[in-house]
Amino acid sequence: MNKLAKEFKAVSLDLKQTIHNFDDEQFNKVPGIGGWTAGQAAEHIHKSMRGLPLLLMRNTVPSTREPEQHVKTLRDMFLDFEAKYEAAPALQPSTDHHDKDDLEQKIVSILDKLAEIAATEDLTQLCTGFEFPTIGQLTRSEMLNFTSAHTQRHIHQMKKIKEVL
Repeated sequence: MNKLAKEFKAVSLDLKQTIHNFDDEQFNKVPGIGGWTAGQAAEHIHKSMRGLPLLLMRNTVPSTREPEQHVKTLRDMFLDFEAKYEAAPALQPSTDHHDKDDLEQKIVSILDKLAEIAATEDLTQLCTGFEFPTIGQLTRSEMLNFTSAHTQRHIHQMKKIKEVL
């Protein structure tokens, strides 16, 4: 198993442990600092990655550039926990009640698929079905690194929410 596949396994375990630290009420409680609930952060993670396994497996072509050209930029951007970003409208979470077990299961299932893709597919392939704002098309490696960093960012957010509840 390569480094990226191992990272997805570790992120999956961290996500499970983080969600398990909330009871049902806490998972849906707005923290005193404002912002999203832990449930909304989890819903956002799910929305951001639910189509990713298909995206990574369809419409790919050989890359004509360094396949990890944007990895550092993406990781630095999303692992900077002080930076604030606005989620795209389609990725905004609802204000509905969030079922922590259901969201955990859905996200872990996707993370497992992404770990498998990271371990078995050609990560140098360019994904033509999506363009990242200001960067453009990403390789499988870049997409997977982005997704891992983005998920870690929101796990960190959920841990901060738990601290203030």
